[in-house]
Amino acid sequence: MSKVRHIAILVASLALVACGEGRAPSASAITIPRAAAASASVPPSAEPSPQVKTLNVVRRIPVPGAGPITYGDGSLWIVSKPEWGLTREPNELNADGTPVGELYQVDPVSGDVVAHIPGAIGGFPTTGEGAVWLCTLAGGLQLVTRVDMSTHDVTRFATSDLEEYEPETVLVGGGAVWVGNNWAGEIVKVDPTTLDVVQRIRVSDGDIGGPRSFAAANGSDAWFPISGIGDVVRLDVNESRELSRLDLPDGQIDGVTLAGNVLYVAHENGIARADVAEVGSEKVLNWRREHRPAADLEVGFGSLWAVGGGDGATDDLLRLDPVTLETTGRLSVDDGTSMALTETSVWVRTKGELIEVRPD
Repeated sequence: MSKVRHIAILVASLALVACGEGRAPSASAITIPRAAAASASVPPSAEPSPQVKTLNVVRRIPVPGAGPITYGDGSLWIVSKPEWGLTREPNELNADGTPVGELYQVDPVSGDVVAHIPGAIGGFPTTGEGAVWLCTLAGGLQLVTRVDMSTHDVTRFATSDLEEYEPETVLVGGGAVWVGNNWAGEIVKVDPTTLDVVQRIRVSDGDIGGPRSFAAANGSDAWFPISGIGDVVRLDVNESRELSRLDLPDGQIDGVTLAGNVLYVAHENGIARADVAEVGSEKVLNWRREHRPAADLEVGFGSLWAVGGGDGATDDLLRLDPVTLETTGRLSVDDGTSMALTETSVWVRTKGELIEVRPD
């Protein structure tokens, strides 16, 4: 990492104290106006819900190592690598230049491991267009990894010619794959068949903050967090252009998730709930302050689910009221930083295992 980059990140940090049909539906012009954005200050912490239930664990499945999880094509896809780190640190390469680690395919019904796919590791995974997509920065790589869900063939490809650009978000939508090149400050549109970059959309100054972390989408629009500056960029996936932005306080954003016209944002200051029904008039409705931020958010079973965001000692799994954001359920987990929802369960990835929680 360049010295300039280190300084820029440090300055941004001091001023405030970042791979989709699989996660949520997704979205995509050349000139980027900064459309009217809704700004939101962070309110005081809300009082916790007086009735918090312990969540029901029904199964624990050993999965070695650490790494994120996603769901698609009826399977759970779990990254297994030696050390935690959503994208790069501190994982190494094998002698043949492939990343150390593998991708596990697990049947969520039986709990059986269906396959191990060597070298298919990375962060911010998502699924769509018949594949699992991951951002792979292990051992100095700056690549996106595509894993065919039927054949398990692994393909890695670059999304920039720059020396440093770090692809750190990926989403599938509108017949394309969208990749956020963090340090380049751009979102690129990739043909899912040829894996060629067909369009670049500049969204930020990469020296201060760029597109990074879990993105979200519906059938027409996609939302990409811009880490550091606190923006969430809204793109039209069909017309490949920026529509507007949700402007939050400067800071790290670890992901977003969508439920109808409501966008939930995992910000370093807590969880924000925003109305995104009208383009250009997006606004934050309420906040939930946390001692530590949520690492991943999902919506399902009538609730918002957050992993991370515990009391500072654990990476709790929280079940939240989707309107008030108050806690209605809690499970203490160690190193829980990613999750996936299936038709019946919430699955939490921790170091060394996969935990299945069955909502009441």
